[in-house]
Amino acid sequence: MDREGTETSLALVVVAVLAIVVALFVGGWMLMAGSMMGGGGMMGGGGGSWGLGALLLAVFVAVAALALAFRPSRAPPPAPYPQPWSAPAPPSAAPTIPAPPSVTTEESARIERLQEAAVVRALDEDERRLYLQIREAGGTALQRDLVASGAFSKAKITRLLDKLERRGLVVRERYGATNRVKLTWKGLPGA
Repeated sequence: MDREGTETSLALVVVAVLAIVVALFVGGWMLMAGSMMGGGGMMGGGGGSWGLGALLLAVFVAVAALALAFRPSRAPPPAPYPQPWSAPAPPSAAPTIPAPPSVTTEESARIERLQEAAVVRALDEDERRLYLQIREAGGTALQRDLVASGAFSKAKITRLLDKLERRGLVVRERYGATNRVKLTWKGLPGA
């Protein structure tokens, strides 16, 4: 609220307080006059009706002044302070991001081989041996053929495949009475 609105509201509150004081004074005066007249409350010449009218007028002025003092402001809210760091840049000054250099298929294959080598080096010895065995089989092998190779027991193959699957390097699909194991290496993790 601006200063002028605050001063106006304050003036209306003062008027309301004065009207309440007048109403109390007139009401008290009417009570005293009524008790002096023997409880009849009627003064000669219609003085009682004048006192009641003054009381009602004072109450009306008090209520109206308070309603005006506390009414919501219709003025639009003040504009926020400008934030220099949030101002958008003009379209002509927008930064341009250069396109990444094109990578040849030979370079991308080389990068993929290096990434796969890094992943394979991170595996423990048994996981690495099983991974390389599947890769040498063309990236797909039946689980029963891996067991038949004799490198690991059936239980050990299952545990190693569980670990490789959790790492996202292989996926198992049901294939009859066995599983088909596929390498899922696609280059970068998550690709």
